[in-house]
Amino acid sequence: MPVITYRDLKYTREDIYFERLKPAYDDLRKNNVAYSGLIAQDHANFYHLLSTALLLDNHPIVEAIKQTIYKQYELDTPIHLFQFQAAWPRSLASNRVFFENGVEKNELLILISQHFFNNFNFQEQISIVGHELCHLMLGHLEIPARHLLQSKPDIGVNVDFRINLLKWSLCAEISSDLLALQSCNFKPRVLASALIKAYTGIQGLDSIDLIFVLLDQYDELANSVKTADLSPHPILPLRIKILDATRHCDIFKRMGEEVSEQELEKMKSEFNLEIDNLVYKVNPELFDERMKEDHDLFLLASVAVILSDGNVSDEALEVLTRLTFATEDPQQYIKGIQRRIASSNYADVAKELVEEAVQYCTDKGMSNNDVVPVVKFMLQVAVSDGIKLEELKTIFTFASHYNISKEEIVILLHQIQ
Repeated sequence: MPVITYRDLKYTREDIYFERLKPAYDDLRKNNVAYSGLIAQDHANFYHLLSTALLLDNHPIVEAIKQTIYKQYELDTPIHLFQFQAAWPRSLASNRVFFENGVEKNELLILISQHFFNNFNFQEQISIVGHELCHLMLGHLEIPARHLLQSKPDIGVNVDFRINLLKWSLCAEISSDLLALQSCNFKPRVLASALIKAYTGIQGLDSIDLIFVLLDQYDELANSVKTADLSPHPILPLRIKILDATRHCDIFKRMGEEVSEQELEKMKSEFNLEIDNLVYKVNPELFDERMKEDHDLFLLASVAVILSDGNVSDEALEVLTRLTFATEDPQQYIKGIQRRIASSNYADVAKELVEEAVQYCTDKGMSNNDVVPVVKFMLQVAVSDGIKLEELKTIFTFASHYNISKEEIVILLHQIQ
């Protein structure tokens, strides 16, 4: 029977986006000359920093950190720590491949700024190194996400690829946070304290007190219309909330125990669902499967936006075609909309569709927060061909049923743009 280990803490949602990335990413690696140049520049930048950094492997504190990590993870992957000077706390990691007796092996190179020694205690230092090691163990260092996201469009990286890369990166950070708990004996507040110091640079306040401040910030955001911008790293309140909330899951309580395959899968499923629910409240765009669950609602609301200005552009028609993928007969659905317009007019049909969308939400017992992803999607549809006043009016008509103000719609629109 399997034994529960830290490897079971991986946030499995990262696999969804990796599978979406993989075909395009493999093609980039094999066939794109510009990508090869990007990788070369990525390595050059890292090794330039490395060339001026101080190798600290033989320092007693660094040696103690490394020995603790080796013991906690039962690994023999060589880890080398280099210190460089930076204006704010930073840590950068790279996987270096080498051959020993004809066998390919890996070693982890970590660049750390002076803050690593000036601002963090020993346990926090271990958790930082553990986090970077987990990126290597999970294969995250194989994809130069930051450079790909910053690359110019002519490299062949399209919008869908960038969005999936953002989503994968965010989930990958969560996985590394969770696996890094092994480094600090599953004491989430140690890692939380390290993350707070790294992100804020605050030294004069107790980081434990700041944990509670950030937990309150998460709750405030989760219960508001505003959502977090999609970025390669989760917002700090979310990271702290996940560390705090998941420690109560059975998979933590039974770490190291021998369990049946069925028990393990059940615990992993419950654990990932807990994370999903926390992430969804601040980054709903990661959960397009929930859009499929309420496909009819998204379709009603989006078509209402498309019809609002009395003109279905080519861009809007493309969006409509994609939206009808789950209907039994997409062409028949579009013809049905056209018949409604023919017997009435664009504006009245848009109004009727909004009313039907509101009724759908009422029948499903959806809350204001449940509706925010719908409003954001309506804004995405409106932006696709240049947002117009009539479209904003339609969106507000729908949103006003859920106490979402015009000001909040503007905030959501800025996030979309």
